[in-house]
Amino acid sequence: MRGNLEEALAYIRSQTETQPDVAIVLGSGLNTIASDMDVEHTLSYDDIPHFYLSSVKGHKGNIVFARVNGRKVIIFQGRLHLYEGYSPDDVTFYIHLLKLLGVNKLIITNAAGAVNDTFSVGDIMIVEDHINMTGTSPLMCDMIEPSKRFVNLSHPYCTEVFDKIDLTKYPIKRGVFIQLMGPNYETDAEIKMLRTMGADAVSMSSVIEAIVARYYGIQTIALSMITNAVKENKDTCHDSVVVNAKKHQGTFLNLLLELIKVF
Repeated sequence: MRGNLEEALAYIRSQTETQPDVAIVLGSGLNTIASDMDVEHTLSYDDIPHFYLSSVKGHKGNIVFARVNGRKVIIFQGRLHLYEGYSPDDVTFYIHLLKLLGVNKLIITNAAGAVNDTFSVGDIMIVEDHINMTGTSPLMCDMIEPSKRFVNLSHPYCTEVFDKIDLTKYPIKRGVFIQLMGPNYETDAEIKMLRTMGADAVSMSSVIEAIVARYYGIQTIALSMITNAVKENKDTCHDSVVVNAKKHQGTFLNLLLELIKVF
């Protein structure tokens, strides 16, 4: 992987010398948030060596360099998923790249389904902890030093940052996030199992990315846009997830802008 990363880095450096302060990865249906920022440069995943376009609707496939309240931001419009047939190395490639770019702050976002039956569509969950149910680890990689692979995940997210923001303006929830492999949505029995395990929201991304970020010491925040609720489980499909994410992305954007100021 190291050689691939160096080629990707060289290409990006040949296109822009911007040194980002904060990175953001945008989940399903949240891509257009980037267009509301002061965009300086856009690179297509298609043009970057060893980057791949997601096959999933709602993942645009660009790296956007922008300025937000005077801060330099690098935004990934879309991500890869294990269920697309990609390896953990492929899915977390951009995290390794962030380390080489010198970025040490990351905001991970995703569209998620509610496991907690008090959550509603449009709520934004601050991820306080996670459960990895993918059956794999991204730390089985040649970029990981064998002596450092046993990463302590007792405090994976910088939740204290939210103390600097007036959260009463937002439909905020807090909870535990669980990542499954996908791509199918959960059965009613599986939702009950996840709730028993202590999960509040579920999706098919983010956790293995956060693990690699933790390995590198990258300060990480994770936010889930609740796009489908338990009571609507029988009607859940990817199109509805994307539609609901887009419907509530204005509120999500405002929270992101505030976060970038204080993170």
